[in-house]
Amino acid sequence: MPKQIVLYVGRSKKPLPDTYVDEDNSLRWYVVDIRDLDSEALLASPHIGDNVAVVLTRLGSHAGTVRRIVERIAVCPEQERGEALAGLAILAGLRQLTAHEPRERTVNKAH
Repeated sequence: MPKQIVLYVGRSKKPLPDTYVDEDNSLRWYVVDIRDLDSEALLASPHIGDNVAVVLTRLGSHAGTVRRIVERIAVCPEQERGEALAGLAILAGLRQLTAHEPRERTVNKAH
C-alpha cells in the first residue's frame, strides 16, 4: 500500500493526528511540517513552485529570502511569472508577511 503524507502548512506547532480508526477502517499517514523542510534545497530547485513554497518554511519570513524568490520570479516567462506572483501572494498571506520589509530609522544628531 502506498505511503500517505500530509504536508502541514499551519502556524501552530500543535501535533496533528497521524491515524484514523473506526469500526471498519484503519488509516495511517505521516505528518510533515513544512517548516522542517530544507529551505535552501527548495530555493535551489529549478521549479518556481518550489521556490515560492519557501515562504512557508522557517526561512520564509526573512526579507532576503523573499527577495531571492522575487528575483527568480522576475526572470520567468510572463504567464508563469503571473502565476508565481499570485501563489507568492497567497502563501505570504498564510504567514502574514507584508510587502514592505522593516527598515532601520536613522536619527541625525546635531552636535
